[in-house]
Amino acid sequence: MGVANIGYSPTFDDHIFTIEVHIFDFDQDIYSTRIRVNMVARLRDEKNSKISENYPTRSGKISRTQRKYYPKMALLEIVTYPEKSLSMPSKKVDIIDEEIRQLIHDMGETMFHESGIGLAAPQVGVNKRILVYDARAEDPNDDGSEPKITALINPEIVQTSGSQLSENEGCLSVVDFRADVKRYERVTVKAQDMDGNPLEFDAQGLMAVIMQHEIDHLDGILFIDRISTLKRAMYKKQRMKQLKEEAAS
Repeated sequence: MGVANIGYSPTFDDHIFTIEVHIFDFDQDIYSTRIRVNMVARLRDEKNSKISENYPTRSGKISRTQRKYYPKMALLEIVTYPEKSLSMPSKKVDIIDEEIRQLIHDMGETMFHESGIGLAAPQVGVNKRILVYDARAEDPNDDGSEPKITALINPEIVQTSGSQLSENEGCLSVVDFRADVKRYERVTVKAQDMDGNPLEFDAQGLMAVIMQHEIDHLDGILFIDRISTLKRAMYKKQRMKQLKEEAAS
């Protein structure tokens, strides 16, 4: 195939600058790809080196505290099935340093950008026992407050009770697939916060599902590992076909 023409069309959606490249062959077939560039670290006021107070995320504004201490938040790449690292248990975090805190804030920014409510470190290629979730999930009636992340370090479920069916459960790392998953109705979680302080709390309903789903990630378990063998095999076949088609395009 010869290339007859190459063009691009830039767009700016929130803080993601997208360049769509169009490649035309001599038969006028079009081949397109998109390049996304995170603009967070570039949107600084050159005069005072502060992020604009009006800078928005897709799910709302970043808090002033986050802008002050973490001005270089970045979007991270989501690791997807069948990446082997997703099936590996994560290591305990021994020291909570600035690198860990930056990772947590990058994970939160990535989670909100992808319209998720929870994200575990293995999903961004880091096998450490860290997860973040949308704090609004703690209150089922909260649907309008400012987005805020909560981070848990070295979380573990120490007690469970009851059962519920998590309907249509999905995952950012499991592309184009959802399924009903049997989960505990209530769980007790022990963890540390970003300052290393010990935490223990009870979660039920949606929060219980989030805790089980994300802590599963830290143990190398995906939600598709908790569905029937037949459904899992069907998804694996579907995913392999999808990856093959993407590689051929």
